[in-house]
Formats: sequence, C-alpha cells, structure tokens
Amino acid sequence: DLSREPCRSFTTSIVEGVPSEQSYTGGYEVSLNDYDLLADGERLITEALPFYLTATGVTSRNPDIFAWLEMLDLNVYIIILLMIVISIINMTSALLIIILERQRMIGSLKAFGMANGPVIGIFLYHAAFIIGRGLFWGNVAGLALLALLHYTGFVQLDPVNYYVSKVPVWIDGWTVVALNLGTLIICLVALLLPALYTTRITPIRSIRFS
Repeated sequence: DLSREPCRSFTTSIVEGVPSEQSYTGGYEVSLNDYDLLADGERLITEALPFYLTATGVTSRNPDIFAWLEMLDLNVYIIILLMIVISIINMTSALLIIILERQRMIGSLKAFGMANGPVIGIFLYHAAFIIGRGLFWGNVAGLALLALLHYTGFVQLDPVNYYVSKVPVWIDGWTVVALNLGTLIICLVALLLPALYTTRITPIRSIRFS
C-alpha cells in the first residue's frame, strides 16, 4: 500500500578488490499487488533513488504488450455495447408485437378499472422474464466455453504476434453478476418507451377493432 509507507532511501557503496559481477547489479525488480499503483510506485521509487539511478515501469519497458492489452480491453467494451444495443432492438420489437397482439386484453383490463401503471408493469415483467431466461442460458453457454478454454486450451495462438500460446481465461464472479444486472436494467429502462404505448390503448378502441 503506497499510501501508508513511503519508499525508504538507501545508500550504495563500492567494494574495492571484488569482481564486478559480485559488487554490481543490473537492477532490482519491485512487484506491486495493485496495477493501479504502478505510476505512484515508479514515482516514489525514483524519488528515493540517487540522482544517477532511475526507475522504469514495466509499461515503459514493454509498451507493445500493454498497447496490445489496451486494444483488447477496448474490443471487449465495443462488443458488450453492440450486444446490449442488439438486445434492446430485439426486445423492443418483441415487446411491441406482444402489446399489439394483446390489445383486447389491455382494453379489458382497463375496462375493469386497472390503471396504466400496473398494465405497463405486466409487460415489463414479461420482458424481464424473457431477458432473464436469455441471460441464464447465455451465461451457461459462455461460462462452459470459458471453462473448456481454461482447462484444455484448445484455441492456440501464435506467440510471435500475440505473446501467448493459448487464449488466456480469467473469470471474475462479481464482474459476471454486474454485467448481467447491468444488461437487465439497461434493457428494462429502454423498454419503458414501447411499454408506454399501452397508455394509448383505450377499452372502446381495443374492443371495437378486436
């Protein structure tokens, strides 16, 4: 934890009559548990070193690798965004079709005195059920594929271009839960607009044209 204890200063000394391979070192490697502290750690270590020594972060020593990793992260965000947009479009179309097919039911419910809010809640609940079922089976298929990749490594990569010989897999339970909840909430919020169409359906109109 870099915020608790700053780097302690140290001194160097030269030992006379000792071979260079025993009295000198090419450098020290410092490992951090938190990647977000890399910049602060590099700064604190540089401040503690004498003027003729310097500290270089791993991102500066291997810029190509970290540029490749940042590109992968960007691709993940783009893919997730596209999947959410496609889900919203599909669910909006499906919900509108369900509402149009249930105009007579909506009119009957309103004729019995049901307000617009509960009617909208019925269709949002139905949409949440459809989305939840899709998320469940999608998670089953996705996690099964990730587990297969992790334990078998059947997808091989060229280490020259990708720096690894197989597709690395890391599963974070909280990330999976947050992604599922975020997708469900975003889709339901987006479905509020087509669900509001039910407020325009009147009992007389729905029964007349049914």
